[in-house]
Amino acid sequence: MFEPYFQSAEQYHVVGNFEGAIKMYFMAIEQNKKKPEAYFGLAMTYYRIGYFEEARLAFEKTLELDPLNVYAYERLAAVNIDLGRPDTAIFLCRIARVMDEKFVPAINTLGHAYFETGRVDSAEVAFNAAVRICRDLNVQSLATKNPQSYSADAAEAFNGLGEIRVAQGLYTHALDYFGAAISAMPSWDTPWYNKALAYESLTNYSAAQVAYQRTIDLAPENVRAMRSFARLLARLRRDADAIELYRRALKVDPADTYSYNGLAAIYEKKGEFSEAAEAYKGVLDSAPDDPIGYLRAGQLQLRRNEFDEAARMFQSAIDLHPGFSEAHNGLGEALRGKGLMEEATSAFELAIKHDSTLASAYMNLAKLLLDQKKEEEGMAMMGRAAQLGDINALEFLREHGINPGKK
Repeated sequence: MFEPYFQSAEQYHVVGNFEGAIKMYFMAIEQNKKKPEAYFGLAMTYYRIGYFEEARLAFEKTLELDPLNVYAYERLAAVNIDLGRPDTAIFLCRIARVMDEKFVPAINTLGHAYFETGRVDSAEVAFNAAVRICRDLNVQSLATKNPQSYSADAAEAFNGLGEIRVAQGLYTHALDYFGAAISAMPSWDTPWYNKALAYESLTNYSAAQVAYQRTIDLAPENVRAMRSFARLLARLRRDADAIELYRRALKVDPADTYSYNGLAAIYEKKGEFSEAAEAYKGVLDSAPDDPIGYLRAGQLQLRRNEFDEAARMFQSAIDLHPGFSEAHNGLGEALRGKGLMEEATSAFELAIKHDSTLASAYMNLAKLLLDQKKEEEGMAMMGRAAQLGDINALEFLREHGINPGKK
């Protein structure tokens, strides 16, 4: 029964039924534990759904049974990059290249691994080698009866070179490489997305919008592209379009905190605080251990003068991260709003203790001290806030005939 189960697993994988594929691969393995192709298929399925540790184990089992499988070495290297182990990936790619020096996927993965370790020059050498080998292989292949295209491998190499240029701040040159990747593989969404980011960095927002839209057309479930496009639209004051894109992203991934935060920022800007609060609820439901989510939700409640709820949010952030200076500062503002001046003072002092450069905490403490008629201490805190760049503190001191100067 190995073969029927294995073929069913392969068919499930092709149509995107990954849960069914995993089940069938395991059933095939139960029939024959010595077949490396079943472990390889299982590993590829895990990789597709982002189960990288499981994929690593399955690829390693593949190589235990088939130590000359160059494809398994390359894919295991790719998994190690995703697991944050680029040095291991480099080692595995080198083994694959010893086995087949013209195996382009291993050369591309080697380039990515070098890039992850900051060895940009080595990454560039690898990607250029991949481009050159692809050209040679394409020429050789055309002379055969069954020509094979190496366009996908070439596209990945060009895209890698483009990412290197972006890292170097050479966005115009990066566009050339992304364009080459698209020419080699027009239906691949990644170089289109990278092209959009490059155009945005060059402030060519019209071209960026076209590239983002093309990315989404090619990959309707590319959440990262949707939220990047939405962020650009919000910057261009096209709030309704941005909201629609963020909501599309959340339909694909209901736990995408970036999209919830994007929605909340737009709603706050528009003064629609109830909608913003609902968006922050989505953030906290999706990531209940994220102190920044509680911080932003608390800051919104401050704007609504909901001081009890704000204090609760800031305290939750502090419970998760006791040294979170911004949360201590926010808690101080909430306590001041509740009329608890002594507790507010302690909160502002803790914010300063954890971050001596937090200008807003000095400013808040200064106002509190001045309200309590503690002029000397209050003006000293105001001066420190001004030195740290707080505009309101600078204006306050100038109105009182004081030039704070620079420390």
